[in-house]
Amino acid sequence: MKQVMKLKIILPFLMLLPILTVKAQTGTTGQSLLWKISGNGLKKDSYFLLTASNVCADIGTLDKKTAAALADVQSINVESGINNPDNQPVIKKLIQVKDANQSVKKVLSNGLYSQLATEADNVGMNEVTLNNFKPIYICGLIIKVVNPCEIPNAKTTEALVRNYAHEKNIKVGELLTQEENFITLDAYPNNYWEKTIDFLINDSADAVNDLDNKTEFYKHENLRGVMAIMNKSPLLKLRYAYPDIENKRTSLLSSRIENVIKNQSSVILIDIANIANPNTSVFNQLTKAGYNISAVN
Repeated sequence: MKQVMKLKIILPFLMLLPILTVKAQTGTTGQSLLWKISGNGLKKDSYFLLTASNVCADIGTLDKKTAAALADVQSINVESGINNPDNQPVIKKLIQVKDANQSVKKVLSNGLYSQLATEADNVGMNEVTLNNFKPIYICGLIIKVVNPCEIPNAKTTEALVRNYAHEKNIKVGELLTQEENFITLDAYPNNYWEKTIDFLINDSADAVNDLDNKTEFYKHENLRGVMAIMNKSPLLKLRYAYPDIENKRTSLLSSRIENVIKNQSSVILIDIANIANPNTSVFNQLTKAGYNISAVN
């Protein structure tokens, strides 16, 4: 790896969530990061604001359409609050290995583990420390090395929305707990982490290229462009090789969203990956339940 790994505890990012177009799923050609949900007996429209993990985007202020949506609703909700500073003590506990079978030494093949241990040792991380953390944390460290991002989109967008909520004295709800997040992460088989870490270490140039392209398309709200990258990238499409795991999570997320919007209009921040796969898409699930979802341009 080209750059020195930072050894401080960094917040784990949900792994490289792919983005696919919403055209086929919602019957609309809208290219937008803001989507309206209506119908099915809702008293007032709510909105989805799509964020993206591992995308660097210089967002100084919220755009006009997002600001208008925030001013039009009664509540604000985020997907999980992984970027909430108050949740960091819980997250730091959840990224630590609880039994040896969760350690990278047990999860990875001997060859890849040896390669990872050598890279870690080169920057002063011994094997004891390396094996104290789950693969999601180790992946987060590697991503920080191969694709450093000073202005992560998801974290920055959520911070801007939380600042708005604080100014307006609006409580920000979190749809999923950190424990629920890690139920998903812990469910991925060893093969998922093997392929992810192998690609990040041994094909880092391709990984950076894919993430850079994803960033450019996302900045321009070009969901079709992002779809092309996500369909071709071995790294970014890997999550959807495990539809049972993904469906459990998105089904729970859809249920929590329904509970919110039936009671109060809301702007809901979710990672764009949650609408990516047609078999597990939150948008598809809500559309099938009778809601209308359309782009706000």
